[in-house]
Amino acid sequence: MEPKRTVQRSNQVAEVVEAKEESNETLYDLVKGIKNDVRQVQQTSDLILNNTQEMLIQINRMMTK
Repeated sequence: MEPKRTVQRSNQVAEVVEAKEESNETLYDLVKGIKNDVRQVQQTSDLILNNTQEMLIQINRMMTK
């Protein structure tokens, strides 16, 4: 954002910056995308955990035979 100058009173100049406005729809889409990414990471983590548990069960069976 580039600063802009505005005259407040006859002899004073103040620096102002325009606010970056984003619509609620844009922010909603951004949050929705983040939620989807988090959900995918959780699913991947669950899959890794399940596979690890299954491997440990198989290793235990092999070692106890």
